[in-house]
Amino acid sequence: MFRKSLVWVMVLGMVLIISSGTLAKSNFFGIQILDISKTQEAFSKVVRTKTGVSYTRKSELTNDSVYCWGTVENYWITFQIQNNSKGPIQMNYFMDKYELMTVDGSIYELELPDILKYPSEVINPKGSRTIKVSNPLKNSTEVKYLSVSLSWGEVFIFLRRIEEEK
Repeated sequence: MFRKSLVWVMVLGMVLIISSGTLAKSNFFGIQILDISKTQEAFSKVVRTKTGVSYTRKSELTNDSVYCWGTVENYWITFQIQNNSKGPIQMNYFMDKYELMTVDGSIYELELPDILKYPSEVINPKGSRTIKVSNPLKNSTEVKYLSVSLSWGEVFIFLRRIEEEK
């Protein structure tokens, strides 16, 4: 009994450390948008707080049980997708799309890693997947938005830059 409890405490501790590390270095956060034509009004302003992030959303246009952290670095962009919904999210190398929009309005489709490194399975409820793609820009501050389209376009996640709390 004691051994099981100790193992659970260690596992939970590792999850908290990993999660807090993701939050600390991530500079984008996003949630699932249900109506893509209303993306800008559905989800706005993301601010880093002491306990995570706060954001403004319209609940009828969004599903915040599917969310994503984005980390934009000089050569790489890392997406950590979390599925806290009741159903699985299907991933498919040939159909999934990762994009970025720059401050000047240019849109880039991001190149996926080698097919053997791409998770071509489902993201089960309470599960997550991390995808690392190359960053086509030399300056990470040029990135304004990120987006992820999964499940043959059924799941669209829109990420905004995280502002620092004032």
